[in-house]
This record gives sequence, structure tokens and C-alpha cells, in this order.
Amino acid sequence: MELQILRADKSLYKGDVEKLTVPAFKGEMTILKNHMPLITDLKKGIIRLFDAKGQKKEFKIERGIINIRENKISILVDEKATAI
Repeated sequence: MELQILRADKSLYKGDVEKLTVPAFKGEMTILKNHMPLITDLKKGIIRLFDAKGQKKEFKIERGIINIRENKISILVDEKATAI
């Protein structure tokens, strides 16, 4: 899956991922290949991903929006979001 995590001022991540977990308002949501199309808000928490090499990366966010469509994922996050 292609993933982009974007702040207003810069890109935090761009690349292929095998698995992605995000802090949705009704609890954590894990996205795998061929996930159904979805647009939803994200709450304060940690975005966790495993890249194509199996390496784990994490990002702390206050809020955001995720858009999933045809194995392409875009996440727009707040200006305080950082890699941890």
C-alpha cells in the first residue's frame, strides 16, 4: 500500500507499507492491503506502521484525517505531529 503522512508544512512519511494502525474515534483501526475505501477523522494518539522492509515507525498526532482508496492512503495531520 502507498502511504503519505502530511503536515501543512512538510511530509512526515512517504512510502510503501504492509500494515498501518491509526487512532480512530471509535478505537484503533488497522489497515491492510485491499481495505475498503474510507475517509474518517483521527483523534490524539499514535500512528503505527510497518514499512515494506518490516521496520516499525511511529508518529504522534493530536488529530488528523485519513483517506483510503485503492491501496493508496493519505493522512493529513496537525502541525504538532512528529515521528517518535
